[in-house]
Amino acid sequence: MKTEIRTFCDDYAQQLAPFTSGLQDALKRLPPKQDDALLKRWRLRLQEVAHRAETLSGKIAQQQAFLLIFGPLKSGKSTLMNAISGAYVSEVSSLPAYPALVHVKHGQDRVFQATDYNGKKIEFANSNIMSEAIVKSHEELANKILEVERSGEVFDPQTHFPEAIRRLEVSTPADALKESGSVLVDTPGLYTRMRFGYDVMTRDFRDNASCAIFVVKSDNLFFEKVFEEFNELLGNFSRIFLVVNVDSSKKDLTPEGELVPSLESSNPKAVLDAFQSLAMSAPLREAYDSGNLNVYTIDLLKAAACELKKAHGSDNLAVPGDDDFQRFVGDLTDYLNSSDYLKEFMYDSVRVGENLQEEVAAVAGKEAPDRLKTEAKKWRTRLDEVTVKLNAIQRLQQIDWATAFNDIHEEKDRLLSSFSERNGEELSERLKAAVDGWLNTDDSLRSLRDDHLNKHVESETADDAQKILEHLKQRMESPNGGANFSNEEAIAFRDAGLKIEDIVPNLIGEIGNEEALTNPRIILNPEHMPIKRSFWDIILFRSKNSIQQKLFGPKGTEFVPVAKKQSYIGEKQREELRQRVGDFPKTDLPEIQSNFVSQLLETYVGKLSSALKEKCEALESETQQNKKTCEEELEANNKAFRTFQALSQTNGAFGLSIADLNGRYQIDIATDEEPTEKKSQNAMHTIDQPGGAPEASDENIATNA
Repeated sequence: MKTEIRTFCDDYAQQLAPFTSGLQDALKRLPPKQDDALLKRWRLRLQEVAHRAETLSGKIAQQQAFLLIFGPLKSGKSTLMNAISGAYVSEVSSLPAYPALVHVKHGQDRVFQATDYNGKKIEFANSNIMSEAIVKSHEELANKILEVERSGEVFDPQTHFPEAIRRLEVSTPADALKESGSVLVDTPGLYTRMRFGYDVMTRDFRDNASCAIFVVKSDNLFFEKVFEEFNELLGNFSRIFLVVNVDSSKKDLTPEGELVPSLESSNPKAVLDAFQSLAMSAPLREAYDSGNLNVYTIDLLKAAACELKKAHGSDNLAVPGDDDFQRFVGDLTDYLNSSDYLKEFMYDSVRVGENLQEEVAAVAGKEAPDRLKTEAKKWRTRLDEVTVKLNAIQRLQQIDWATAFNDIHEEKDRLLSSFSERNGEELSERLKAAVDGWLNTDDSLRSLRDDHLNKHVESETADDAQKILEHLKQRMESPNGGANFSNEEAIAFRDAGLKIEDIVPNLIGEIGNEEALTNPRIILNPEHMPIKRSFWDIILFRSKNSIQQKLFGPKGTEFVPVAKKQSYIGEKQREELRQRVGDFPKTDLPEIQSNFVSQLLETYVGKLSSALKEKCEALESETQQNKKTCEEELEANNKAFRTFQALSQTNGAFGLSIADLNGRYQIDIATDEEPTEKKSQNAMHTIDQPGGAPEASDENIATNA
């Protein structure tokens, strides 16, 4: 026969499975971008939801009753676990100060498993290996907390050290747990320095746990500090069992020096009465009077010893049983078998599902899509910008520099023509006069060339060259560096973010300084000199060239007496020489100057084009990388958007299924057995969870994730 709880669990499990698998699929498909703060935050929130959904799935699938055991350090929690389970499970309880839950349930074989904040599961061969891992993790966690606190931050394990152990799961043969279907959840001691762990664990199970068991030693019963945390439990659980751990072997000293049983061992009820009348706070009193708080005085060590002996079939029960422990177990069993528990089980299970669904809706249905749309628009805009820039850079690399500087070449020619017209006649006469002067000296041909002629050429042309150079530099200092770019090229410069005027200043200073750029000179060697042959030269068949070489020397360095010059250079030859050098300013000089200026321009244009090419190549490489980044970011954004879209659809279907469960099982209807105050209390505490309120602030998310 199928019970109502079984029917409910089967229905709920069918609705929960697509939701949990959708969550896991979304976490796998989300882009693994560690440097994306938004994506990292959403992933952490979904990991948190997935963790809680996994716990809920286990509870529903196995109809498990989670029994949370709280209490200060060394209060007897592990001993109580031994007694309840009828098995020795003390060795699997967590370190006193380590903030990890320890789940203990029945299993045919002993299995030890740890889960970290990343959701990674690690199995251990035995409890000793697991304990060693806990010790190591405890040391690493403590160091990490100190490091984070020194930086002024509030430590959050999911952000700062996700490798920390979040919970331990142990399966061990325990018939008592098998029969009840209970899972014991041992919590680390209260008041530990690692307070964050307690907050996370309480949030994890306050909706899933059937009830809470608070263990306190009788010595600490009257300390108000002990019950500060206990008051919070009253608002989180519909039923709490307060176990006062007494020592029945405790002795007191009489005035006569005798050791007699203490009040705690002889009459523990008197201790409890004193607590109820003198130290019980108003919230505790209210819970006790309403029946939501059950109080027991139990010698846990004695009870555990008795239960372990029973479990091992021992007939020698030298340690008598504890009636209060049996009453505690009976009351706990009655509660788990009651209709109250069934209603609470269904109510809490559905409420957890609603909270998970609302948290996913807040992330996948609203926050993530809205932010991703904004981010996508931003990346598309950037991609368009870098694409335009890249096209502009590529267009600049195709500039026809000859065409760009065509008008400056024309201006150069006009400038040279004006110089030639202005200086040609004057220089020509000075050169002719220099020839006449040389003929009246004993100077060599080289002296005529270098000292008499080219000094005049250099003197006359130096100013022209300087004026031409200054004029070119003025043109080059214009915004386009002297070039005449088309409208398309001008737009390309703008889109590429390049300015010619940023390049030109470094080039202008170098113009005209190159050694290859020489001044114009008259070339005059022995073979160029007009001479006449004498009678004997003709008789002796002396060639003109041999006479020139002998007269002036092979290199024109021989001194030639005036008389000898006049005998070989007659009036006709003189006029021919005068005409030769006099034509230089009109025939050779303009071409030489033009070549000189052209060489200047070619050098400048070559350096300018090379500098621009170098800048374009560097900028193109950078822009290509920016384009790649934009494309990758946009693809990651689109992938995340599609992932959240799919999760939102799955989550929406889960929301409808929860509403259907609410209606079919009338879970939301308040009854006498289910006070409405409990719902308001739970709703109030749900808001404190990161997933409880869709509008949770980023600060709360970061703190509680």
